[in-house]
Amino acid sequence: MTSYLKLMPVATTARGGIIGVSCEVEVGGVTVQVPRPLVMIDNRIAVSPVVEAADDGVKLRLDRWVPVCVDLYAAHTLPLSIGDQARAVAAAREFDADPAVGWASPGEDILAWCHRWVARNNGGDQS
Repeated sequence: MTSYLKLMPVATTARGGIIGVSCEVEVGGVTVQVPRPLVMIDNRIAVSPVVEAADDGVKLRLDRWVPVCVDLYAAHTLPLSIGDQARAVAAAREFDADPAVGWASPGEDILAWCHRWVARNNGGDQS
């Protein structure tokens, strides 16, 4: 049996708009903005493979996933790299449901939430 994974660099917002999603990667001393591929889970939550520099190009790591939220104006990522797609979805959903923090919160609040999430989930293979 063959698996199929559809990665899209655009997302439909909750109001029916389209937003392009990208990220920056430094390759050989040059900062390159590349489309960020997404697997949309619902109208807000997505996961994306880790995008990283590799020699003279860009590499998509399908073994590491980043939780993402797409709102009306931007895509937000959590500073987590999770080795299981389902756990990355769970992290995104837990973060989205937490009334104490939000996707546009200050970076230190988001980082603190991520540290607590990793501790609650026994560390595992998150980074």
